[in-house]
Amino acid sequence: MLRWVHRYANGPDEAEDLVQEVWHRVVVKGRGQRATGSFRGWLYTVTRNVCIDAVRSEATRRRAETAAALESVNASRNVDGPASLVLDSAGEVRDALESLPPRQLETVTLRVLDGLTTRETAEVMECSPGTVKASLSQGLVNLKRRLEGDRP
Repeated sequence: MLRWVHRYANGPDEAEDLVQEVWHRVVVKGRGQRATGSFRGWLYTVTRNVCIDAVRSEATRRRAETAAALESVNASRNVDGPASLVLDSAGEVRDALESLPPRQLETVTLRVLDGLTTRETAEVMECSPGTVKASLSQGLVNLKRRLEGDRP
């Protein structure tokens, strides 16, 4: 289980923490579960859910850090010229991203900003890789339209 969790973790310490969370859920929530399949299958389902929760939490944390960094830069800037244009563009991109429908926003964030593979994104979003590809395509088209629509 630890070897499998390493795919999701940001290092051995986090992997061990995730395995500990899995066993916590097994002990706490396992009492009320009915035995409909194998214990091993159920254990890996719990493990997968813990890993997905961790990836989602990390993506949310990264988005919040990025937004906070952009806000602090925008709030404290006293620049003119090209640097000002770059900062304005960053704000436009953030606003355009936030205007996307939730599924497209999540897909674009996970695939483009967080660098997850199509397969990893599908696991996190609990959908097929084809759905991820379609949502990414639609999200990028909508993002492009919104960014081009903001410019003269």
